[in-house]
Amino acid sequence: MSTDINIAQATKDQGKDIVIFYGTQSGTSYELARHLSRSIFQLFSKATIVADLSDYDYDSLSELPPNVIVLFILSTYGEGDPPDNAIRFDEWLDKGLRQHPSGYLSHLHYAVLGLGNSNYKHYNQFSRKVQKELEAAGGCPILDLTLADDSSGFTRGDYSEWSRQLINVMVEQCNIPERPRPYEPVFEIEPCDSPGDYRAMSRPIHSPSGSEQIQSQSAIYSANIASITNLTPHAQQTTLHIEIDTSRLPRGKYNVGEHLLIWPENSTQEIQRLSQILGIDSKEMHQPLQIRRKDRETKSPWPQQVTIHTLFKHHLDIAGLASNDLILSLKEFAPDEKSRAVLDQMAADYRHLSATCALSLASVLTRASGSSQVWTIPFPFLLENLSALKPRIYSIASSPAISPRQISLTVAVKELNPGTAQSALGLASAFFLGARHSLTPDIQGTEGRLGTSVWCSLRKSKFKPPASTMHPIIMVANGSGIAPFIGFLKHRLRKLGIEGGVGKMVLIYGCRDGASHLYKDELYGMQDAFNGQLGLVTAYSRQGEGYVQDHVRSRAEELQGLLCGEKANVYICGSVRMSSAVREELLRIIQRKEGWTDAETRDFEGAQIRMRKWQLDVWG
Repeated sequence: MSTDINIAQATKDQGKDIVIFYGTQSGTSYELARHLSRSIFQLFSKATIVADLSDYDYDSLSELPPNVIVLFILSTYGEGDPPDNAIRFDEWLDKGLRQHPSGYLSHLHYAVLGLGNSNYKHYNQFSRKVQKELEAAGGCPILDLTLADDSSGFTRGDYSEWSRQLINVMVEQCNIPERPRPYEPVFEIEPCDSPGDYRAMSRPIHSPSGSEQIQSQSAIYSANIASITNLTPHAQQTTLHIEIDTSRLPRGKYNVGEHLLIWPENSTQEIQRLSQILGIDSKEMHQPLQIRRKDRETKSPWPQQVTIHTLFKHHLDIAGLASNDLILSLKEFAPDEKSRAVLDQMAADYRHLSATCALSLASVLTRASGSSQVWTIPFPFLLENLSALKPRIYSIASSPAISPRQISLTVAVKELNPGTAQSALGLASAFFLGARHSLTPDIQGTEGRLGTSVWCSLRKSKFKPPASTMHPIIMVANGSGIAPFIGFLKHRLRKLGIEGGVGKMVLIYGCRDGASHLYKDELYGMQDAFNGQLGLVTAYSRQGEGYVQDHVRSRAEELQGLLCGEKANVYICGSVRMSSAVREELLRIIQRKEGWTDAETRDFEGAQIRMRKWQLDVWG
């Protein structure tokens, strides 16, 4: 018997006529769905259903009365795929929905917001598909499909514009009367008498956005940072090699190609800036608190005691880019008209300011009223409107066959707003550089202070070498994308010592110049150890050697033999633009050899990706 929820019955039972479905991989869609729900409640005094797409019976969409509005906030994952919690919905669009007669969803009034990155080849493909299939089944869109583009970090800005358009449609076309209400906190906060356990307080919490992320990752543990080394002391950009000691983790076993999730910490300076402008003294900062939702049916993100200090340091993204919505929402608590006017102007100039200025919450408040003005903002408001501090995802650059309880990471130090007066390090970059200065020999092998240890979690990955070490592989990377291939090569080198042979390997690696070449000596050492089975090709772009795609083209004959003759697996790791260019060159090589049409070549690529013969680990 199906346990899927009938959405039509749910709206009837709960007396709600707005549903917000989210399809999420990293939690962003869930956060925006929750934010939209709060906005609708405050503007219209209407509660909504915020719904995980994986929980519902999709055929019940046809049973909804026409006064119900259904909103979809959907991300696209990988090669145009649905996020994990929307896979069944995608299958229903392909199979279940098409079995029904024309006009099956004629009572469905809906709108779709897609979240994606235009640097990727299949930009917002899943959202486009949902819009097309629902409309083909007779659904009535109340708003055109909107695509939020994260290529320049403006997802929240695009969401804000979409939500404003949606509100206008709800008022003007759907005839929903506005019934604005003053801010009402979602959370109840009570002080606790017991001191609490600081380490337990600081432990990150799993995203509440459903089980899809949790299924692929381990629990969250504290592990020692064993060492941090600057790989590029003479280069323009700093890249760090970090060793994480996982020997104390209960389940610290990892596999080649997996990811390690790292939760950075907010800086002491940013915490002090924010607490000062909010008028929170030291005693209040360290007072243990119990935080509960007023809606007892919904779990609190913080089931354990916490302090404001631990929330600011470990849980809330206080240093991140404040959203346009947050800036406008702060007007309710502005100390005077002048501050409100400044906030309005900041919202109007948001795209320019977000690209050139630090716009953390403390920076916004200071810009609006000056550093000496204290703002009186209900603390539950901050809990509701500040994003959770999210983990950074790093490819593992080690092999469990060689270092089973020590994980290597390669971290490129990121600069925000480069070339401006307010340039700054990214949060994780600043965290690791600070940890590097705090490491001392005496902490080696001990539990480690917070600051010399890190909260982390292992995450499974499909980006892994073939099971047989005799199978040939082609690896292409730029920058810190070399990381997983260091793990691949170490794994094969270990197998070579045991089994006496490995398959042919080619690594094409691009970086700015020789000073930026990561693991250079180690790579050439491994090339010698592989006795001719590893070909290394480097492209120093700032030294006139072109890019990796140029070297793919110039070695077409060699690669053709591996691709067409030996059926080599292909692995690409690095920037999405590099990945697209390399794939085009590889496809041209195969197309010329096989004499295929463009359509046949694309079909071949799709088949290779589906069979995981070609694997990508890329970022925008």
